[in-house]
Amino acid sequence: MKEIYKIYLIFWGPILVLAIFSILFLLKYKNTLTPFSEIKLSSSYIEVANELNKLSSLKPFRLVENYNIIVDPFLTGFKEKVPKEKTIASELRPIKTLHLSMIYIEGTKKICIINNSKFTEGSKLEKDIKIVRIGDYYVDLQIKDKTKRLLLGQAISF
Repeated sequence: MKEIYKIYLIFWGPILVLAIFSILFLLKYKNTLTPFSEIKLSSSYIEVANELNKLSSLKPFRLVENYNIIVDPFLTGFKEKVPKEKTIASELRPIKTLHLSMIYIEGTKKICIINNSKFTEGSKLEKDIKIVRIGDYYVDLQIKDKTKRLLLGQAISF
């Protein structure tokens, strides 16, 4: 029987202590706690609130209705020369992507597959891209007098 009381005491004990402390807190601080309806605002806050209510009843100022814009202000600095619009597509060059998918080495014969095409050492991928060396897990590319290492499974863009 005593074990059952211990279990009840472990479970209900902290809840009972919390309830007692909350009741004591409410009774002790009853005079300092004020309900929402009794909060008083100073006169300056009330004046500001009244002014805001008056402002919301006015019509908003409309510049477009009163004035017509004849000259575009963004073109006045060009002195009657309208700049030609440049297209973004003409300024950009296509991005080249190289993906090394396989390296095959058998004796002195070394072959790599880049962008689903077979290449050997010394062959050119494009006009300015040349394969310098094929290793066990990498390919060294010469791109415009710079050497770039392309690892197996890696894709580079330039």
